[in-house]
Amino acid sequence: MLSQFLWSAISNRAQGVSSRMMPGDPTPWISGPGKWARCYNRNKPTPAYRAWTGISARTYDAGSSQPAYVGATACSDWHDYQVFAEWYYSQPGADLNYEVEKDILNPGNKRYEPNSCGLVPKWLNKFFAFQYTTNSSGFPGVSRDTKGTLWLARAQCSVLKEMACKTSQDFDTACAYYCEIKQSQARRVADLLEGSPVPRKYLDSLRNFTVKSYLRENTNGV
Repeated sequence: MLSQFLWSAISNRAQGVSSRMMPGDPTPWISGPGKWARCYNRNKPTPAYRAWTGISARTYDAGSSQPAYVGATACSDWHDYQVFAEWYYSQPGADLNYEVEKDILNPGNKRYEPNSCGLVPKWLNKFFAFQYTTNSSGFPGVSRDTKGTLWLARAQCSVLKEMACKTSQDFDTACAYYCEIKQSQARRVADLLEGSPVPRKYLDSLRNFTVKSYLRENTNGV
């Protein structure tokens, strides 16, 4: 049903006002004509419209899909595409097709709204996805090695082209190593973003980043 909603929204882009009610949501999602176009030449969705349909789909599927979207909601103002697009195009990075993020500055946040969201490069959004990673160890980036005898810690950062790995007989040591490397990567990413359209608040968050502050309540700490 999720994919049906998405493609239905996009296929109706050339029509007038399109209003849809989502299960359990009293406020309709309205994508109608206005200042902000939904598609280029009635064919390719604009960045704002693509982001808007993505948010509506995540809140629609908030109970069963990816852990980052379980329980996700959106403010009623953003149910109106024109209101959302006005916000989207006022943000730094909109012209670069940056993604909407909701939980980098506010770890664990489930609410899509202007005060808690911003635009960031896709790879930066992925850098923080570790907070929703689940594995058998209960700690992100740490798992048993292929032989099942040692703990393997792995911290990857695509923009730095880095995959740091280390094995240990001790679980806590492996977790500490992951934290150390991930936090080092965050500081180097902040340096890399200097002078970019990414707002200063994200660079500050990267420089003050700690793994513990992003772990979910059901994740083991070190």
